[in-house]
Amino acid sequence: MLRYRLANMISRSLIKRSANKYQITKKGFKYLERNTSPNELVQEKKEKEEEDLLIDRGKEFTTNQRSLLKEKLHQMDPFAFEELVKFLMEAMGYEDVEVTPKSRDKGVDVIGTIENGISSVKEVIQVKRFRKNINRDIVSQLRGDVPLFEAYRGTIITTSDFTKDAKESALDSRGVPITLINGDKLMDLLIRHKIGIIPKTIQYFLVDESTFNTDIEPT
Repeated sequence: MLRYRLANMISRSLIKRSANKYQITKKGFKYLERNTSPNELVQEKKEKEEEDLLIDRGKEFTTNQRSLLKEKLHQMDPFAFEELVKFLMEAMGYEDVEVTPKSRDKGVDVIGTIENGISSVKEVIQVKRFRKNINRDIVSQLRGDVPLFEAYRGTIITTSDFTKDAKESALDSRGVPITLINGDKLMDLLIRHKIGIIPKTIQYFLVDESTFNTDIEPT
């Protein structure tokens, strides 16, 4: 039916087609002005406002839940936080993931292996459930610990953020590669891999007015 209606409107010069795109013409706009009642315009405006309100409310609710998630991460037991990072790494495709024993972790909390092309890359992760920003010294410490675990690279995951000198140190190409994941990035990863959250979907519909437009009939 939609194909017939489009063909009908094209033949009447109400719309024009370019490849797979349709655009209303000046004649089409004039047709709408003549055939759209003030009540219909008011109703359309009301529906648009209600839809925008619904979308904004959903965004606000998601923002509040994100803030709650961040606070829950700050409040976690440090060892439970390490286990959470382990679950995240496994969800991201890491293999042989393990939390290191506390008595001999040498500043490394989690170890895992990830496929990189045809190679398996061993990675060590240090997690910091901090509210203060991570400085350069912690980056340097992890870089020195990477060879002790016969790993190729290291990652620091924190609930806070990193100082400027820490970011500069991580980018130093003369040393072992270090990846920095701050609190916002951590939450993005948790949400993407559905860890610590329960995804919810709101479904709604809008009436398709064109279906009930009796003025335009199939040719």
